[in-house]
Amino acid sequence: MGRIKRGLDYFPMSTSFMHDRMVRRVMKREGDAAFATLVETLSYIYAGKGYYISVNDEFYDELTDGLYSTDMDDVKRIIALSVECGLFDAGLYRQYGILTSADIQRQYLFITKRRSSSLIEPAYCLLEAEELASYQSSQSSKNSADDTDNKTADDVTSTADSATSSTSSVTMEAEIATSGTQNKEKQTKTKENKLNHLSDSPQGENGGG
Repeated sequence: MGRIKRGLDYFPMSTSFMHDRMVRRVMKREGDAAFATLVETLSYIYAGKGYYISVNDEFYDELTDGLYSTDMDDVKRIIALSVECGLFDAGLYRQYGILTSADIQRQYLFITKRRSSSLIEPAYCLLEAEELASYQSSQSSKNSADDTDNKTADDVTSTADSATSSTSSVTMEAEIATSGTQNKEKQTKTKENKLNHLSDSPQGENGGG
């Protein structure tokens, strides 16, 4: 059984992301490097767990390696400021050391709604129960459709097998009937040959005289 995929292959970005009020506040303090740091962070979040990422030394190392003119202290400062400005949830950042937000979780569930399973850890979830239920309902509908398709396919296969079996039976009966007819014809011809032979033999002629 294959491992269930968690992360995403892509994530959408609004054309107004760079002009978002919170993003502008971070960029005003940290310069253009903040934009690259934020985009790289979102890539790690969506490609990894799909809706959050743990903030630790390994994360900071990898994030810094992907940036050309930003060192680790800059990255840590930009991330901390992003949390302070509300780009990431401050409560979960302090309690669990993760970066996530309601918008990120919403985007994750929307993109993965056709998957059989795309759950958010209850402790990390920032969405209301009603909104969460709407995504789960979409997943249930998709699963029901898949079950119906599979059942239909099984029914078609079963019908095809029955038809094949019936055709084989008919063919076999036809072969038996043909074989019986041929045997009767051979027996009739054999009897006729014997009678002809007897009538042509000398004994047949003497008996007739």
